[in-house]
Amino acid sequence: MQEVYRLGEVEEIVSQMDLSEVDDDVALTEDDMEIVISGWYVYIPELNLRLHEGIVDVWDEKIKVYMPDFSATVLFEGQGENKDYLYLEHGDFASTIFNWLNGRMTVSEVEELKCEVCFSH
Repeated sequence: MQEVYRLGEVEEIVSQMDLSEVDDDVALTEDDMEIVISGWYVYIPELNLRLHEGIVDVWDEKIKVYMPDFSATVLFEGQGENKDYLYLEHGDFASTIFNWLNGRMTVSEVEELKCEVCFSH
């Protein structure tokens, strides 16, 4: 059984975990952009959503490689291997969920959502 956390506290808890052995994954590659997501994620059962930390890379035509542009929280539906993201934002987990919900929950309600830390691999 997974340990249950509140969404408002989970990022601090994850920052204290040793995740050095967890491989990142490429979620999406398009012509000029690639999103690399963490191999771990936070699952919110009540909303059936998962959140990954991610890095958005953009294609550098001069050197012909993807280069990091900005960090983001990447939102997916379900717990599976679904690679089609619903939303991404340069923000923390709670803010990303709050903004994606577009007023359907208060900040306090979002921070109180129960969640689990899970591993993709």
